[in-house]
Amino acid sequence: MPFGYMPWRAFMNGDNVVCLVGCGSVIAEILTVLLTSLATVDGRDFLAVVARPGSTDTDDGINSGQETVLSFWFSLVAAALILVYMGVISTLVFARRRHPFLPRQPNTIASVLAYIHQSKMLYDFVNTSTLSHADMDEKLEGLGKKYGLGWFQGRDGQTHCGVDQEELTGKYRHGRKFWTLISPLKQV
Repeated sequence: MPFGYMPWRAFMNGDNVVCLVGCGSVIAEILTVLLTSLATVDGRDFLAVVARPGSTDTDDGINSGQETVLSFWFSLVAAALILVYMGVISTLVFARRRHPFLPRQPNTIASVLAYIHQSKMLYDFVNTSTLSHADMDEKLEGLGKKYGLGWFQGRDGQTHCGVDQEELTGKYRHGRKFWTLISPLKQV
């Protein structure tokens, strides 16, 4: 994906939080450059230059490398603002997504397989291992089915939580058992 395209696409789709996080990833690259330039100077020298009356960017005695007084202060303030922005955005993301929203995290092959265990949608994928991506898209679009996460009646006749073709038996809500979703009298 081209650099900076994701935040733009999220903005166009109205996904504000994703756009803000994407912008944070873009400006993190700028932060790297700013902090690299600040790593080569001693900030106390710049404070001493600013404290002297009539000081200029070309004062001698500063071990500044390529930095001028103006570029030092610009880099310092810009880096601080980027860090504040990233702190605010990370707090916003944490506040909005501080609870799990999947029954299990799909970070291993076993947990991904657990999502599709006993799913009837597996029949739709029989003999597709040799298809290209475009052929697979065409086959699935030709079936006209939709898939979703929720409670479904498995091939074994039992109720499972995972991914299957819609209509699902029940909607998935984190922390709630299936029977509490269909019968409020049986809440645990």
